[in-house]
Amino acid sequence: MVNQLVNKPEHGEQITVGGQASPSMQLFLDELVLAINGQLLGDALQLTIHTVSDLPSAASWAGAMIYVSDETGGGVPAFSDGTNWRRVTDRAVVT
Repeated sequence: MVNQLVNKPEHGEQITVGGQASPSMQLFLDELVLAINGQLLGDALQLTIHTVSDLPSAASWAGAMIYVSDETGGGVPAFSDGTNWRRVTDRAVVT
C-alpha cells in the first residue's frame, strides 16, 4: 500500500523558479523520493546470507555487501573490495 503524498504543487502553479524547482515542487519531490525508497527498501535493508564456504566470487561482486553467518567471532556484514570479502567491522579478510 502506498501512502498518500502530503505535499503537492497546486494545479497550474509554476514548478520552476530561476531554473530550479519551486519550493512546493521541491517538497513534493523530496517526499516522493522518501516514499519510493520506503517501498523499495522497506523498513530495513536485507543482506543475502552466506557461509564462509559458499562466498560468491569477490571479483564478480566488487562493491557488494553480504552477511556472513559463520565468520570467526560470529556473523558479520562483509563487503567485496574486488579481490576479497572483508568484514565491515575491521576490514579483515573473511576466513
